[in-house]
Amino acid sequence: MRLKDYRRVWFDGAAIVFLLLASWQLGLPGPHYDEAIEVVPAIQLLRGMAVTAHRGAGIRIGGTLFPIMVVDYIGALNTYLVIPFFLVGGIGVPSMRAMPIAAGLVALYFTFRLADEWAGERAGILAALFLAVQPSFVFWTRQGIFVTSITTPILMAFLWFAWRWWNDGRSIDWLLLCFLAGLGIYAKFLFVWPIGALLVIVAAVWRWERPKRLPGARELAAGGIAFLAGIWPLVLFNIQTGGTFKHFTEHLVNSYYGVHNTAYFHNLLVRFDDFRSVVEGDHFWYLGGVHRDTWALAAFLLFPLIALAGKRSKKAIARVLIPLAMIAVVILESPMTPSSLWVTHYAIITPLIAFSLAVSADGMLRLVRSRWLAVAALVVVLLLGKELATDIQYHRSLAKSGGLGDHSDAIYHLAYWLQTHGKTSPPALDWGMSAPVFLLTKGQVAPQDIFGYENLDEPGSGFRVRVSLFLHDPRQVFLLHSPNATVFKGRREVFEKQAAKFGLKPKRMAVFSERSGRPLIEVWTVSPK
Repeated sequence: MRLKDYRRVWFDGAAIVFLLLASWQLGLPGPHYDEAIEVVPAIQLLRGMAVTAHRGAGIRIGGTLFPIMVVDYIGALNTYLVIPFFLVGGIGVPSMRAMPIAAGLVALYFTFRLADEWAGERAGILAALFLAVQPSFVFWTRQGIFVTSITTPILMAFLWFAWRWWNDGRSIDWLLLCFLAGLGIYAKFLFVWPIGALLVIVAAVWRWERPKRLPGARELAAGGIAFLAGIWPLVLFNIQTGGTFKHFTEHLVNSYYGVHNTAYFHNLLVRFDDFRSVVEGDHFWYLGGVHRDTWALAAFLLFPLIALAGKRSKKAIARVLIPLAMIAVVILESPMTPSSLWVTHYAIITPLIAFSLAVSADGMLRLVRSRWLAVAALVVVLLLGKELATDIQYHRSLAKSGGLGDHSDAIYHLAYWLQTHGKTSPPALDWGMSAPVFLLTKGQVAPQDIFGYENLDEPGSGFRVRVSLFLHDPRQVFLLHSPNATVFKGRREVFEKQAAKFGLKPKRMAVFSERSGRPLIEVWTVSPK
């Protein structure tokens, strides 16, 4: 039988490997705030509670508010996608993470299909295998809501339909790629990066390669409608609040986290290191250890050089270079940000990395002959084994640590303590605790974030008033991070000063630590001196 007759078997095998790696010890690490905050409205909807909506924006139906955005540049797509998983598996961390893992399978499928049609059966199989064991894809998908990994299946489906339309000119493919472009931007605004990269590539190849047919006026109009069908919640949000526009204009020069967008080349160097880190997978420190696959970066750089050796036809050269060019343009677009130069922004291109690596590996295997073919095949197998070994190392570190920092499983113990002590709405004096506790208690404990987002280094003027309102209740408890784990500074000091002003003495009731013994979360109360 020919290789293509085994494609389904190979893909199923890759999917099973991915599911095993992504689902292993699914409750760890502890839920991160950015992961949990997106499912809070889902829990509220399921339990018939008042729904929290970003900037109060949404659609009200029958007295219920349905939110449309999580923050100014991230849509509420995950909020609604997770609801069926909660209904089937119950509200909790495993059900929450099952949703992005399912989305990861979709990304795996479209990566496989695109590579198969782009460069042949072997490239498709290799793309599925490389992606299934890629540490960045595996561990980001496990906590996919944290990095908005829903953009990965949208991106690969978008590229697949774009490729099919380019070759066949079918209207349905045109409409679907337009819809997915809008949906991707709604899911997370940085989806404009791969869209922009694709347009740059199309412009570059236009002189010698064009689509089978260009869309007519009716198809252009229909494509615009399809695009709006995907992006309309973001449009509605800005009609209601102007939030996205305000956020980007206010942080056009200096981002919220202090990135100077005018320092493009400095930021670009940071982005280059971010990309290296994604390829090598050494950015998961919070799992309890740092494990690096240096072979992956070497292969990513060397495989294309070998594959291009001796190539003469433009088609063969483009087959290898275009995936690399798309990644390169995304990197060049990314140094300007309204937030920060987080490595998590590159979660969206993890399938593109596997796709490019697979196409280059296939080109390399096409080039070599006789005994060198066996050597090249062995290199590919060893690379896959090295990626798999890195995944297993991370899982071992995670089993020992339970997660570190804002990803620690100490949050489980805090949630249990608050629930068993009947503390249903304690004020949180620092970021990172309220949403995970709400998730873990199925909405029975809803900490109130009173720390204020105005400034990272010191509280705003309203914080003193907010914390004072809670000091008069002797039964109240206050949630803080330990000094070495505090995110929003200065809140502890104001809390202590206001307590002293009212003749009260703060008393620490409980401390919750990482498995290593490092203190992480504190529960305080106040009593008369």
